[in-house]
Amino acid sequence: MKHIGVFKIIIYNISSILDREVYHNAETE
Repeated sequence: MKHIGVFKIIIYNISSILDREVYHNAETE
């Protein structure tokens, strides 16, 4: 079950990074 927790954290980090990029791109336009 440990691996699932780590996987969720990685997915969460990737999601927040993508969200920031999308927000930044939307802001620039």
